[in-house]
Amino acid sequence: MMENELSQFHGLVNEALDMAGIAHEDEYSIAVKGKDYQLDCWLPEYHACIEADGKGHTGQQRKDKVRDALLDSVGIPTLRITQKMVDSNSAEELVVRLHLWVLSIFGTIDERRKRQENRDAMWD
Repeated sequence: MMENELSQFHGLVNEALDMAGIAHEDEYSIAVKGKDYQLDCWLPEYHACIEADGKGHTGQQRKDKVRDALLDSVGIPTLRITQKMVDSNSAEELVVRLHLWVLSIFGTIDERRKRQENRDAMWD
């Protein structure tokens, strides 16, 4: 994916966040367990992030799962929005999806960590 196309794609994701009234910071740097990460969109109110995975992002699923699990282990859930999702949904549909996602992760960081511990315990 060309850099201009990627910028446009990120712009569409940011536009949907703006339409949803969800405060966000773009290209947010964060250190987790001694490792630095660049988040596409940081949602400070929800202590969560959104990653915009464009067409050129194929083949990185394994790496993404590890990264997402690490972020989730410290209470930072990640929503991955693909180019296909943006292309096949109207802006209004994306706004609804964003609202549903933030509602699903709502709660304090401690509450989210506790839910994660409970999910992990089910598999032990």
